[in-house]
Amino acid sequence: MDGLWFRSNKKSTPFSDVVDAIRRASKVKHTIVVGSDSQPTFRGNICVTVICILSEDPTNDRQFYYHRTLKPKSKSLYDRMLNEAMTTIWLANSLREDIRQNLNLELHFDLASSKKGGTFKYTKSLTSIAKGFAFENVEIKPNSWAASSIADKYSKSKRHLRMSN
Repeated sequence: MDGLWFRSNKKSTPFSDVVDAIRRASKVKHTIVVGSDSQPTFRGNICVTVICILSEDPTNDRQFYYHRTLKPKSKSLYDRMLNEAMTTIWLANSLREDIRQNLNLELHFDLASSKKGGTFKYTKSLTSIAKGFAFENVEIKPNSWAASSIADKYSKSKRHLRMSN
C-alpha cells in the first residue's frame, strides 16, 4: 500500500516512513496491529486500513497510521468483509516479508463474535484464511479495536478527510 498514509493528526506521511517506524519498534518488545474497516457510500466503499504500533520504544509507542481509499461498491456484505480481511492480511504479510525481522503482528477483523452480529457467519472462514497465512494472533469484536474503533472512525464519510490515492 504505497502512497500517502496519514497520522492521527491527519498529516500525510509516505509509506516508507511508516515502515521505518515499524523497523525501529521491532528492535524492542512490540506489537504491530493491522486492521481494516469499510463503509458503503453512494460513491462506493470508503476503505480504511490502520497500522498501530505498540512498543517499549517511547518514540513509537501508541502511534497509528491510516490509509483511506475509495473502492467500487461490494455486491454483498460477505464481499465487503472479505475485502477488509484480505486487505489486512495482504498488508500484514507484506510488512512481514519486507521488514524480515521478527515482527509481532496482530490482525484485527471487524467481525462479530456472537450470532447477534450480522457478520458472525463469516467469522470462522475469514479468521481461518488469516491462520492459513500463518497469522496466529487474530482478534475479532470486541477485541479488534484497530478495525472496530480506529479504522471505523476514519472510514466514515467526511469531506475533510482526504483519500490516500
